[in-house]
Amino acid sequence: MRLRAPLGMLSSGVYRMVDRQLGRLQRFELRDIWASEAIDFTPWLARPENMGVLSETLNIDLELEAQERSVGPFRADPSM
Repeated sequence: MRLRAPLGMLSSGVYRMVDRQLGRLQRFELRDIWASEAIDFTPWLARPENMGVLSETLNIDLELEAQERSVGPFRADPSM
């Protein structure tokens, strides 16, 4: 799908148009990508590039503190 969208306003007050190629969102089962939250998802999310995308998307500064900490006999994700 192609879309003509405003890129930005020129000094004259007129918007400059550009062609943009858009992708399509697709539904998928999360477990097909990350079978295990602790083994697959948490390490993926903890990668700097993925944490950065989440931080930017939420407009919140996030900093990884740790992955999967022990809490008694359990393991828990600490807050970021």
